[in-house]
Amino acid sequence: MERKKHKRLNDTIMKPEDLKKSRVKIQKVSNIAGPSTSSATGGGIKAKLDFRTTTVPVQKSNLHLGAQAGSLVQSSHVVRPIVDDRWKEFGETINLNIDTFAKSIKESVELDKFNKVARMLVAALKSFIVGDKLKVELRLLGTIAETIKSHGDKLNHVHLHRGLLYMISNSRAFPDNILQLFLSMTTCLAKQQPMLDKCYIAAFLHDAIGVNTGLGTANRCAWIEKPYAQELVKMIMSPFATIFPDDEMYPACQVEGLTMAEYIPKERYAERESLEQLAVFLEFLKPWFDNIRGEVLPKPLFRALCLLCGYDHVRFFIASRLDVWITLQKFHREISELLLVLGCNLNADKDLDKDVIDILLKLNTKNMKTRTISGPFSVAIRKACEQPTNVHAVFESLIHNETGPPQNRSPANLPTMFMLLTFQAVESTKALAMVCTRELIRERDGCIKMLRSFLRELIRAFNHTKSGEFPFSVFAETMLNAMLKRGEANAPIGLKL
Repeated sequence: MERKKHKRLNDTIMKPEDLKKSRVKIQKVSNIAGPSTSSATGGGIKAKLDFRTTTVPVQKSNLHLGAQAGSLVQSSHVVRPIVDDRWKEFGETINLNIDTFAKSIKESVELDKFNKVARMLVAALKSFIVGDKLKVELRLLGTIAETIKSHGDKLNHVHLHRGLLYMISNSRAFPDNILQLFLSMTTCLAKQQPMLDKCYIAAFLHDAIGVNTGLGTANRCAWIEKPYAQELVKMIMSPFATIFPDDEMYPACQVEGLTMAEYIPKERYAERESLEQLAVFLEFLKPWFDNIRGEVLPKPLFRALCLLCGYDHVRFFIASRLDVWITLQKFHREISELLLVLGCNLNADKDLDKDVIDILLKLNTKNMKTRTISGPFSVAIRKACEQPTNVHAVFESLIHNETGPPQNRSPANLPTMFMLLTFQAVESTKALAMVCTRELIRERDGCIKMLRSFLRELIRAFNHTKSGEFPFSVFAETMLNAMLKRGEANAPIGLKL
């Protein structure tokens, strides 16, 4: 029997000439002319790398009049509100004549035809936009300014307001004096209105979120940061009555580099929120909130949300998304700012804020343990608990979670109680007693046994973590007085005894 020979290693390795022959055979069989990587003159394989692109580069316009283009570079979702140009349709029926414009405006005013006046003003604004450039006719601009100043209270036509806001929202290439004139006209018109339209909050957020001008650059605003725009900004922000953090709150967070942001004003815009105006703004905010989803978000979005935190609907929206945003470490600096502003504005007298407090206390992710989040979170809770109603809401949520199903129990319940009992001993002890009294009055099955074990564990752990003893006198006095004033089983018990 003939013995079978093993192939040598050299026989199994394909040589360059074999590779070349095999390629020639494949091309003959397939008869398909594919892209060649070999040189026309060389015999070997020489790669030609072509990095040229077939896409046409997008030219940047002088005026960013495409409102949708700014939002597309921010996120795959429409986060930045769109300031559209549908207002132009309102002036399409007007044949604009520059020479007779002022005379026509005067005649229409004398005849009390302010709908026609508004259409003529819109047609004039429309004429300033020529392609992607701004071409302002000073005679028209002067007539517009004079008409708004004298008869702005009768010019409540939304299209005119939207036209002016459109101009300043796309004013990045405007000369400074022209922008100042447009802003003064818009401010003058807004001051003469009993109620601002929702287009004002849309234009404000459009500019607050800004547009990224290039890789690695900060998002730029067109008008809200200008000194001569502050009166208009104040008119838009005053209904929210947002309270901003104090300077002392930032060092208490113990986060390196965390300081008050430049955009946060030192004074409040208003002492009291305007519910009627906020109801108008909410018509825009609710559908806008539905568009803010996903993880690809512009950082200036958080700045805009901070400015609106005086409204309970905004606070509830922020709290409902925090569990997702906290997992994104690139946003931790902005989330820290959000937490501080939330703590300053929480008010448990409002039903939505009770839900916000409950959501905040149930945040239980590994990112909550990082110093950049845990520090601002603790400071925010302490700030919120400066109001007695918030203290009661916090303890009610903590105790309800601690005595509830074990699988839903948060490990941060007892540490949060210890923190509040340390920094605000009297109010926190009263709130603890009131919540325990309410549970006793309800007479749920096993309530006494549950509260006894809970209080024993709480007081024992508290005495180990803090020098001194648990304030039993305050706890007992509050509970006994509440028992004496007990009413119906489910009736709310006030904090003032």
